[in-house]
Amino acid sequence: MDHRGTQRLETERLILRRFVPDDAPAMFRNWASDGEVTRFLTWPTHKSVETTQWVLDSWIPHYEENNYYHWAITLRENGDEPIGDIAAVRLDEDTACAEIGYCLGRQWWHRGIMPEALKAVMYFLFDTVGADRVEAKHDVMNQNSGRVMLKCGMRYEGTLRASHRNNRGVCDVNCYALLKSERQPAPPEENGNKTFFDRFVSCTAAGSGSQNWFGSADPGQVVTCRVYYKLSRDTDECALLYSNLIDSTYADGSHSHANFMPGPWTVHSLRAGRVSACGMEEAAAPERFTQVTFGGRAEKRVGPGELFSCDPFRFPARKGEYMCVEMAFSGAKVPCHTESLLPAFRFTDGSWTHSTEIPFPCMVAAKRKNETRLGFIGDSITQGIGTPDNSYTHVAARVQEALGEGVAVWDLGLGYGRGHDAALDGSWLYRARQNDVMCVCFGVNDLFQLGDAELLKKDLAYIVRALKQAGLKVLLQTVPPFDYAPEFRERWLSVNDHIKTELAKEADSVFDCVPVLSRGSDTPWLSRYGAHPDAEGNAAWAEALLPTLKKLL
Repeated sequence: MDHRGTQRLETERLILRRFVPDDAPAMFRNWASDGEVTRFLTWPTHKSVETTQWVLDSWIPHYEENNYYHWAITLRENGDEPIGDIAAVRLDEDTACAEIGYCLGRQWWHRGIMPEALKAVMYFLFDTVGADRVEAKHDVMNQNSGRVMLKCGMRYEGTLRASHRNNRGVCDVNCYALLKSERQPAPPEENGNKTFFDRFVSCTAAGSGSQNWFGSADPGQVVTCRVYYKLSRDTDECALLYSNLIDSTYADGSHSHANFMPGPWTVHSLRAGRVSACGMEEAAAPERFTQVTFGGRAEKRVGPGELFSCDPFRFPARKGEYMCVEMAFSGAKVPCHTESLLPAFRFTDGSWTHSTEIPFPCMVAAKRKNETRLGFIGDSITQGIGTPDNSYTHVAARVQEALGEGVAVWDLGLGYGRGHDAALDGSWLYRARQNDVMCVCFGVNDLFQLGDAELLKKDLAYIVRALKQAGLKVLLQTVPPFDYAPEFRERWLSVNDHIKTELAKEADSVFDCVPVLSRGSDTPWLSRYGAHPDAEGNAAWAEALLPTLKKLL
């Protein structure tokens, strides 16, 4: 490799530069003294700024060496104050390989800063230093670090068990790498999948995604499952999209949380068949199945955090018919949709039994015919929990029916979903960005599980801005009534007032769902149609929402 030493690197928002002795107070304040930042690192949390100064004084002389690469991350809007660091922690001359390590102050998490810095360093190492391979590792419990690596194009290569020691003790680490020959300008979830979103749109109004995960005592056991989706339009060519990254925090988060990476797991076979009708009690059998492939192969090895689609396949069907998606899979940790309202089954002991412990597509798609793409993102209320299973009487389905085939509705609502989950900017918000218009409705679980109204306001602002920056029109809804106890009412009222006054300045439109779904102005926090609105409540909601939506379409 042609070593050049630590050179100043600049990106749209960042300047990466050498550390200087005067950086010690900011380094101590912004990340070195924060136990949450150092939780997965190999060096202990600093107890005093003198410790940070001593560390800096040990680093800085190494800048005289041309094979020393260590940058302070600074944010242009913050001036010259460092907010994190990134370094080549290991170099292998024989293989022209560099391993990168990094950390960032908690205040700047979930803003895309770390991927921006990592890309800059990776491209410098490839283009200037001559590295052929760049790699990184993270504690398996630090899933957000893995997402940074994926966003920068790195590929998951495996897990090293009990191989490293950090502040948690001995730990397993996930390994990621990118070869110079593989480098692409877009992150992996956009490579190919961006083309997918250009070619395909949702063809069902069902809420479906990765809400939770389940384990298997026998990871090698192959399980066959079926799930059925009612089609919202005629189809000819279809495709299926899956996500191996959990979108929403399930319940209190003790088992599954947003951006958790299940897997790896394996799809052994995938096929789709058409049925005219189906119910929740019986796995209806299609007359014939179409075999579905991945890059021409029947089997697909799924990596942690991977967003992937199958090859397009012929699927002539009529609106109102069902697509039966049958998969044979195996794995130790597999994503699922625990609160799915869809007919879903596993083949167990010679018969089909209802089960949600199966992988669900996050999009059932048909070839695009220039439809406007309308997305709904939110929690269980948006998903339609409260309406009968398999009834398609929730708000997204009713809006789809009213707008017709010129609009393709994609329901990304998930039970227990929080605005904070979406604002973590993982696969969930990435998928939301692929629409033309987005209807956002969060807040109930943020208030109940996190209890922080100010955090919810910030998270909603982040979601609106992220969608707007991606070129979408955004309709932001107020937080629905949910029979709030007195201790939650003031927070709920505060958030909704903020939406209607402050966030209304940033969203393209705001829709106040409270007058429609509540018992009245005297007790607006009480639900008229149940905490999870029933079919009647969803009908009233859709009818009231449609005029506002039509103005944006």
